[in-house]
Amino acid sequence: MKRTRIYVFGVVLFVGSGLLFVANWADAAKSDRISFASNSEGNFDIYVMDTNGENLRLLTNHPADEKDLTWSPDGRFFAYTSNQDGDFKIYIMDTRTGEHRRLTDRNEREWAPAWSPDGKWVTFVSDGDEEVLLGEWGKFKITSNIYKADINGAHLVQLTDKGTNVGPAWSPDSQQIAFVSYHRGDERKG
Repeated sequence: MKRTRIYVFGVVLFVGSGLLFVANWADAAKSDRISFASNSEGNFDIYVMDTNGENLRLLTNHPADEKDLTWSPDGRFFAYTSNQDGDFKIYIMDTRTGEHRRLTDRNEREWAPAWSPDGKWVTFVSDGDEEVLLGEWGKFKITSNIYKADINGAHLVQLTDKGTNVGPAWSPDSQQIAFVSYHRGDERKG
C-alpha cells in the first residue's frame, strides 16, 4: 500500500481583526499540533494548538513581534525570529523550561531558521554587508549569507560569503545544506 504524506509550508488566513500565519504544519502525519504566528492581539505572537482546534496556548508574549518558527525534530525546542532587540534575530525556546534565549550575539538581522534533522544545528539567513541606496527610502542590504550554529549558539559557522543566499534546506542525513544563491544577474542553486 502506497502512503502519501502531505506537506504544507505555510497558510495565511485573515481572521477577524488580525492576520494568522500557520507556519508549521510541516508534517501533519507525525504531528498532533499546529503552530502559528498571529497578530490578533496587536503584535505577532506564537501559538500552538491541537489539530482539532482545541487547547490553544500562547508560547511567546513579548511586546515585539515573534514569528518565522520551526520546531526541533524532537519537539522540545523551537526556533523563531523576534525583533525585541531592534532588528530581527533568531531565538530558541525550550518548551520544557519555558526559557527563551538568543541563538547568537551577532548584530546583523537574522531570519529563516531551519533545524538540522539530527537536531544539533540551526541554519539561518543574515544580512551581508553590501548596500544599495534607494533614493528617499535609504540604504538597503542587497546581500545575505547563510550561517549555521549549534543549538547553544557556541559554534557559529558562516557557510556562504558572496551574493544573495537564501532558503537553506538540510539533507535528511544532516550532512548537506541546499540553498538558492543569486550572484549579480546569475541565478544558480547551491
